[in-house]
Amino acid sequence: MLDRVTTLRAGQRWGWRVAAVMALVVLAVAVSGGQSHAEPAVDVAVTDTEITLSWEAQRAVLFYWHEASGGSTTVERVNQNSHTISGLAPETKYRFFFWQGVIGELFVTTLATAPEPDPEPVEDTEPSQDYAAIVDSCVSDSLLNTVRGYYSAIQQRNPDGGKNWKRVLIAFNDLQDDGLGAYTAAAARGGESRWSGWKPVRVALECIEDANGTPTPSTPAVISEISVSAGPDIIEGQTLQFTFTASPAPTAPLSVNVNVDTPGHFVVAGGAQTITIPISGSYLMKLSSYDDSKDEADGAVTATINSGSGYTVSSSSGSASLPVQDDDDPPLPVVSFTSASSSVTEGDDVELTITVNPAQTAPLDVSLSVTTVGDFGVTSGAQTVTIPTSGSVTHTIATDDDNVDEDDGSLTITIGAGTAYDVSPSNRLRYVTITDDDLTSAMQAVQSQDNTVAVVSFSSSLSSTVNEGNSFTLQIDASPAPTT
Repeated sequence: MLDRVTTLRAGQRWGWRVAAVMALVVLAVAVSGGQSHAEPAVDVAVTDTEITLSWEAQRAVLFYWHEASGGSTTVERVNQNSHTISGLAPETKYRFFFWQGVIGELFVTTLATAPEPDPEPVEDTEPSQDYAAIVDSCVSDSLLNTVRGYYSAIQQRNPDGGKNWKRVLIAFNDLQDDGLGAYTAAAARGGESRWSGWKPVRVALECIEDANGTPTPSTPAVISEISVSAGPDIIEGQTLQFTFTASPAPTAPLSVNVNVDTPGHFVVAGGAQTITIPISGSYLMKLSSYDDSKDEADGAVTATINSGSGYTVSSSSGSASLPVQDDDDPPLPVVSFTSASSSVTEGDDVELTITVNPAQTAPLDVSLSVTTVGDFGVTSGAQTVTIPTSGSVTHTIATDDDNVDEDDGSLTITIGAGTAYDVSPSNRLRYVTITDDDLTSAMQAVQSQDNTVAVVSFSSSLSSTVNEGNSFTLQIDASPAPTT
């Protein structure tokens, strides 16, 4: 059995006959039943995803597999004289066997998928009388068959998309112009910047235009409209995303002026920026955000497209805002003494004003620590005061008015730490002096019977000097005068 690998171009249908001049497929002929049979006639049509086989007999046994990957064999009995295998991979070799009284073997490689060319203005140009000869001299059979394949493959998937390849075939004098117009070298140059496969098409079209005396028109400027959309909401510390879209997509990378407005402390890099939208027509901007420990209001970052060269700004989607959520807990309220007695006489109350800032929506319990010097009826230790929602409270500590003469004393009151508040470092402590008001025993001896106290004083003073042995006189007054 003979074996030959054949790669067919799209759009070609070649008879499987040895005598055919264009035959690229050779079948291995076997002898069945001891007799030779005429080799079968098989036509092949190839695109990037389909292979169509047709033959003269009314039935055949067809089995095939993906030769490159060594996949499993598919066997099909075909009762008509043609069969199409779809869903194939582009640029992939497949192997086929036939049984039709004669065993035939065939290798077919699917085409590469061609990108769709840019739309291009239709030019109303009439070909010259020798246009067909010009095309023959500029367009090779190989290139013509390749373009036919692209047109067929794309048209099957997208009838509208195939129109541009149809215009190339019109320019190649392969299809009748139905009003769509011929493709030009200028448009092919634009496609070549994105796909090198356009080069032979561009060269052929330039050859045709030069020989036909038709000047190659300049490629019309593509003015894209730029719009922007925001990605999903984020929490500070995550990445912000904005998508910028150019419609239509530019034929070359396009610089666009953008401003990122970042109220609050969220985005690392804001302000005026320049982005570049590629020929795909879409650009994804990613911005890092701060994950600080500062409590602040939730905010939003806004990306705005500014005017520039080579594009217009969408009137409806020229800016987009992306909310950013703060994830920090608010600071604790601060508790402090705002006023307090500095000194009291025993028996008087010590008054302390304690304030929380800001005022809370619910009463706040605050702990106090009290230490005493002297015995004035105040117990040392912990106390609790409750600050109401007004934000301030006056706390009173009573002292005893005893009849015991003693040294003056003091109170030290300190705001204790809490889990629901912070303590002001400069107003967390108050010191209060307590003055004893009881008489000494000597003064009590001259106390009048009516419980009034006489004030004793010297009414005359000594002379500056007294000689030893001499006497001196002192006058002592008591007011009021004692009754006994």
